[in-house]
Amino acid sequence: MNHQQPDTTPFLAFLTGEVSAKLREIYGLSGNELLVHLGHDVLVTSAGIWHRQWVDPERLIDTWSIHWHYVDYGLGRYLEILEYPLAEVDDLAGYAFPDPVADFEGTRIREAIARYGKTHWIVGGTVGTMFETAWMLRGLEQCMIDLIENPAYAEDLLDRAMAYHLELARRFIEAGIDMIWTGDDFGEQNRMIMSPKMWRRYFRPRYAAFYAELKRLNPDIVIAHHSDGNIEPIIPDFIEIGLDVLQAVQPQSMDPQKLKRQYGNSLAFWGTLDVQHTFPYGTPEDVAAEVRQRIDVVGSGGGLILAPAHGIQPDVPLANLRAFYEAVRPERQDVYARMVER
Repeated sequence: MNHQQPDTTPFLAFLTGEVSAKLREIYGLSGNELLVHLGHDVLVTSAGIWHRQWVDPERLIDTWSIHWHYVDYGLGRYLEILEYPLAEVDDLAGYAFPDPVADFEGTRIREAIARYGKTHWIVGGTVGTMFETAWMLRGLEQCMIDLIENPAYAEDLLDRAMAYHLELARRFIEAGIDMIWTGDDFGEQNRMIMSPKMWRRYFRPRYAAFYAELKRLNPDIVIAHHSDGNIEPIIPDFIEIGLDVLQAVQPQSMDPQKLKRQYGNSLAFWGTLDVQHTFPYGTPEDVAAEVRQRIDVVGSGGGLILAPAHGIQPDVPLANLRAFYEAVRPERQDVYARMVER
């Protein structure tokens, strides 16, 4: 993160529940114990809108009063929102956000720091920092309409989301984490989901204040931000307001080599590996070649946490996942040799 060439490029991978279950069967390990066994250098603990606590698991209602259901697509399943609690609520006075202190205490971050803090890079995640919290409560279409037709309501909701996640971030920093991970998806596949002008009106000042407070609490804290898709027009803005690390650098949307060339002196990158094509549809040789290219180019001079740009999905062959691990840490092939389909 200091833009110095490391002895090895640090890495991690997010695994869907289905993939984690396969590896748990193989290795007899789960959670951070599994990730550490696989050689991950980075361990993430998240809280906030994406770290859901169920109050009614039968009907899948979370502590935000969002209603969910599972959608089965054959190889696995994913959660989809059924009801948005603020969809038709025009006054926020009657809606109470969950308690960020209680949500922080519900994590196992202290355990992770105590056990792995001297050997691993520990990240506290507050992803869904503002925009995603707003639209998960309001509904995406209505949230976008609010930004144009009801700016006072939109700003009130964004401020409440920001305050909630900032309190979580404060708690993470006080606990001793190495990096805060914020995040909102502002990108579609090939363009932004809103105009840069609108982003600068609503989100730049709030993220600037968020990051300034983090740096006030700990000047050495490293700040990462997640967005899928193409957000190239606002990358300079993020750098100006204090972002250190951009994640996920989805290569089907933004060219990691181009970003390294343009911004590599002031921005580090986390991700860059293609989960839309290479991991599910490429060969193990394709995966290994992409890993080596990213290390050689994006990792040149430091500034790279290598990772798949998103979670490893159930349709990714274990041979391809094994090729990823072996290309990153060839000295651990004896560990990865067990990673075969059963």
